Order: sequence, then structure tokens, then C-alpha cells
Amino acid sequence: MGRDMGANKTMLGVESKRGWSRAVLGSHIKSQLVRRHPKKIMENDQGVLVDLYVPRKCSATNRLITSKDHASVQISVVDVDANGRALNTSTTFALCGQVRSQGESDDSINRLATKAGLLRNVWSYQK
Repeated sequence: MGRDMGANKTMLGVESKRGWSRAVLGSHIKSQLVRRHPKKIMENDQGVLVDLYVPRKCSATNRLITSKDHASVQISVVDVDANGRALNTSTTFALCGQVRSQGESDDSINRLATKAGLLRNVWSYQK
């Protein structure tokens, strides 16, 4: 018995070296090399997120709009001054394809614009 049981116990677990991990199986010396990919976050030098694809959320339902949702739309409503001229600021609403397929997009835009202060209450009748 050239080996001590204590030596085998220290070999159990995961050893890491230069991105490769060695997982030791059981109390035997058999091992398997496993490539571990570190979680990469695309940031520039200032720490600002610069990913190529940042998923959007539906403004009406708060659901995630996936890249395969080709029926989704994003509508930007520009802010205007008292003379009706466009300003440099805008409010953006994103609607998923499910809201559009149910025919709820008009009602959702009215509700969101009223909540943002862009529209008066459209559900009350005119006196």
C-alpha cells in the first residue's frame, strides 16, 4: 500500500489550472479534463455594458421579447414643445408579438401613454 487514504481524499474535488478543470472521480485516481468557460461580460474600460444583443421587455406585459419574436414592435413617441416642434427627447414603448396578435396593442399604447403623461384619459366621455 504505497498510497495513503488521506492522499486520495485530497485529490477529490476540482482542481483548476489555466481554464481547465480536473474532476477526480470517486476515491480512484481516474480523472476527466473538463473545459470551464468563465462568464464573460462585455464591458469597455469605463465599465459600461456593450453587449451586441440586449433583450427588451414588453412595456405592456413585462415579458421578455426574444430575438425570434418577429411580430414585436418598438414605438418611439417624440416629446414636443408648446409650438409643436420636436425636442431631442422621446419615450419608447416596446410591444411583444403576443399583445399584437391579441389585438391589445392600441389599448396598451393608450394605457402606457396616459401613465407616462403623454395622453389624457381616453376612457372618459366628452362633456
